[in-house]
Amino acid sequence: MSIKEEILIKTCVEGYGIILLATMFSRKYGIFSRESIKKGNFKLVDCLDRSVVAYQNSLRLNLLSLESLRKSGAQRDELDEYVREKYKTSPRTSPKTPLIAIEAKKQ
Repeated sequence: MSIKEEILIKTCVEGYGIILLATMFSRKYGIFSRESIKKGNFKLVDCLDRSVVAYQNSLRLNLLSLESLRKSGAQRDELDEYVREKYKTSPRTSPKTPLIAIEAKKQ
């Protein structure tokens, strides 16, 4: 697992925890502040206002990024395996070695 994946997973867990806490709070105390109900303007409680939507969006984007990293990692692994089989060498021997040079070595 890469460092990027670890960070994304950690922030997903933290963000999801905050969303769960806000959900539990709203189930217990309601979604509208008592003062706003008295005034008739029905304002959401502070924990459900903008911050929960921001955490939900952050969680969604982190999950999409994690999925993208995983897919690109799988494609990279498939490419590595293809090159390894085709040229019977490790494609990561030198990151600056072009594939043409690897093919030239084979011949």
